[in-house]
Amino acid sequence: MKINPKILFFTDFSEMSSKALIAAEELRKLGRGTMHIVHFAEFSFQWDWVDNGKKEEYLNLEIEKQRQAFLERVMLEQIRDCEAKTTGSIVKGDLKSSFENVISQFKPDILILGHTGKGKSSFLVGGFASNVIGLASIPVMLFKNAKKPLKVAGLVDTTESVHGILQSTFELSNLFSAPSAIISLWRKSFSDFFNQTAYEKDMAPLTLSDFERRNIQDKMREKIEESLPSKFCPEIIIEMSEEKRLAFHLIKILDQKKVDLIVIQKHHKTFIEKFLVGSETRRLVEFYSGDIFILPP
Repeated sequence: MKINPKILFFTDFSEMSSKALIAAEELRKLGRGTMHIVHFAEFSFQWDWVDNGKKEEYLNLEIEKQRQAFLERVMLEQIRDCEAKTTGSIVKGDLKSSFENVISQFKPDILILGHTGKGKSSFLVGGFASNVIGLASIPVMLFKNAKKPLKVAGLVDTTESVHGILQSTFELSNLFSAPSAIISLWRKSFSDFFNQTAYEKDMAPLTLSDFERRNIQDKMREKIEESLPSKFCPEIIIEMSEEKRLAFHLIKILDQKKVDLIVIQKHHKTFIEKFLVGSETRRLVEFYSGDIFILPP
């Protein structure tokens, strides 16, 4: 994470959002950065304080000004209650149509928002949090625990994401003065071996021998160690799993190691498609109870 970061915080004024804002303010102070808060408002549809039978007659310029003023008051109250040093603005329109303009205007280094997780509707496909992650080309901090982390872990695989994850894990570990770990989890039934041709991958056995497992673990450890930033000495954990859902095995490891902030990286610009039900990444984001720092491709 950059020194003196420009933070853009997305709020929906919920209790979880307020908890996340308090955590974001702590992050801002540690990084000596600046912060701006944004609330996206689709004025024609989200006014539960307007009588349903009278919504049409309220849709005029004067009532829109009242709505704007109302949301600005709510935002100021949230900023005051969370003791955050920040500016704020109400953006008229939904996230998808306004996202690029907001990013272009504020030029943030990191996006932050709160998320309840564990199957709550806020993270269903097409939901706000999933859309932010899918649209973002900069890091996203998803606060779920919203407390200062006691241990930071980077989750790596065989892709080129290793370097970015290691560097970000190192930086966040230093920022929070927290111990760190690098974790890599592999299926025991696995065909994507190192240094194989496409044909060899297709012909590889579905079940690995003990020798093959050790070979994969040794090569992965070697790849991690040679990629570590200078003076970075995390605990390195490489395991094989028989779990059908790797995310649940990974969450067990994170709980055992008392990790409360993880670093992951999305691999594709079409990442949002990977968050369909059945995605291991989505299960991790949904069911892991700690905070998540998500790097762009």
